[in-house]
Amino acid sequence: MEPPFLKHVLCCLLLVAVPAQAIDCVVFIHGLWRTSGSLQKMADAFEDRGYVISMVDYPSREQPIEELAPLAVESGLAQCPAGSRVNFVTHSMGGILVRYYLKYGEVPNLGRVVMLAPPNQGSEVVDDYREVPGFEIINGPAGMQLGTGDNSVPVQLGPVDFELGVIAGTGSFNPILSQSLPNPDDGKVSVESTRVDGMADFVTVPNSHAFIMRAPQVIEYAINFVETGRFAPAGATTQVLAGEQGPREAVLAVVEQFLHAINTGDRELMARLSHEEGMNFVRAQQDDGSYRTHAIPQSLFADPGREARPPILERIWDPVVLVNDQVAMVWAPYDLYQEQEFSHCGIDLFNLIKEDGDWKIANSSWTQQRFGCGPSPLGPPEFD
Repeated sequence: MEPPFLKHVLCCLLLVAVPAQAIDCVVFIHGLWRTSGSLQKMADAFEDRGYVISMVDYPSREQPIEELAPLAVESGLAQCPAGSRVNFVTHSMGGILVRYYLKYGEVPNLGRVVMLAPPNQGSEVVDDYREVPGFEIINGPAGMQLGTGDNSVPVQLGPVDFELGVIAGTGSFNPILSQSLPNPDDGKVSVESTRVDGMADFVTVPNSHAFIMRAPQVIEYAINFVETGRFAPAGATTQVLAGEQGPREAVLAVVEQFLHAINTGDRELMARLSHEEGMNFVRAQQDDGSYRTHAIPQSLFADPGREARPPILERIWDPVVLVNDQVAMVWAPYDLYQEQEFSHCGIDLFNLIKEDGDWKIANSSWTQQRFGCGPSPLGPPEFD
């Protein structure tokens, strides 16, 4: 059945050509349980660059997606100047509302869309908790439509046919909900579930679902995509020597899962992702500023019987990726927090090989710099 809002959608929009120097408007649509204030920091950054800002508030827990989509999207469009090029930045369920609207309707002068942590393939959290008393009351009818089964609205929407960039988080600090999700995840949605066929670009960041929109690197990525259609700015160091974006994503996914295993102490996952004969080399800064080398066999580093250590958070950014069909390398700056206190920074270097079609970490090296660490472009870490 044709969605009812189609009958009046064209009446709400002005069908005019975009002039050569058209105004760009960015519509911000928040996720479930949130308000427009959750995206204000990012909106301010866009406004500083000359964009017209449209902030949307809608009752995310009161109506199903079929009703929320036209309500939220048309509210945002009404705030954009006539004839402006319209872009969207969404968080979580806000991205599903835009997908639903564009599946059945049209936005004249549509520009680009950035989705932060969208459950494009649904979330296993909804599958596992839908029968828990109070879950439906808390999340409302739209929240119940975000599972992964046959009744999942995002799964039913299919591929996108607009210019879309997706930013996924890997920084889960919600161990209870993460148990329902494939690694890596952001505590609400797995990285894999954020993907959708037809997207133009994809990137992961070490941030959690709740606060991904506040990270400086995420804000920079969003602006880059709206302006250029790519997350990496012109002249960025990230490289792919062979193949398409797919091989690079596959290599980074292994590294991200490995870091997730380190952060959560999951040594069984570490072992699965690495070669059993691999080696780790550490160049550790001493009190006098000199460096000393330590060698750790991977079999020891990933040994499940090894004594547990205090919780840590290791974050990488701006990875340089080199890939061919059998070997790959990932080089990235990082910082590390132990028990929510800054410990050190440095450079991570991962060497990967492909065995039986799967990428595995063969060897890794890193520096441990204790002095002179500058601020991370990711901003302060978020501890949920």
